[in-house]
Amino acid sequence: MEFTKSEMIAFLAVIIQPVSIGISFYLGNRANKLERKKQILLERYDNFYLPYLRLLTQRLFNLPESINLLEKLSSEALEPFEELIANNLKYIDKSTLEWYPVFVQVNLDFLEYEAGSKGFEKIPKYRKAIFILLTSKILQKTIEIADDLGLPDPTVAFPNEYKDSSHIDKYLIMSGAYSAYRGL
Repeated sequence: MEFTKSEMIAFLAVIIQPVSIGISFYLGNRANKLERKKQILLERYDNFYLPYLRLLTQRLFNLPESINLLEKLSSEALEPFEELIANNLKYIDKSTLEWYPVFVQVNLDFLEYEAGSKGFEKIPKYRKAIFILLTSKILQKTIEIADDLGLPDPTVAFPNEYKDSSHIDKYLIMSGAYSAYRGL
C-alpha cells in the first residue's frame, strides 16, 4: 500500500497537529510550574527569611561581639525571634523547623534559670548554642533561596559564628548535651 504525496501530507498534518498541541501544553504547564515555584520561594524569602535577617541586624546579632552576649541576655531578648518563627511556620523548611521545639524548650528553661531554679545553671550556654544553630540553618536556607531567585547573598555581613562548620560542630555537641539533659 502506497500513499501519494498529498495523502502523506494530509496524514502528517493530522498527526502533527495534536502532537504540537500536546507539546505546547506540556511546555506551558512546565513554565507555569516553574513560575509558581519562584513565586513561592519569593514569598518565603520576603515573609520569613529577610525579616529574620532584619531582626538579627536590629538586635545587633550580626556583630561578632554580640554573639558572646547571648548567654547574658534576658528571656525577652529572644522573644521576637520565637514570635517571628511561630507566626511564619508555613514558610520555614523542614530541617530548620526541627530546631524550633528545642528553641522553645530552652527558652522556657531559661525562664527557670532567671527565676533561680536549681539545675538550670548550664541553660544560658545551651540557649546560645541552640540559637546559633537555628540561626545557622536559617542563614543557610536564605543563601539557597537567594541563589535560586538569582539574588545576591544577603548573609555576607553576618559573622562566621553562624556559618563556619568548626563553630557549628561545637554548638551541635552542646545542643546534644541539652537534648540528653532534657530527654529530647
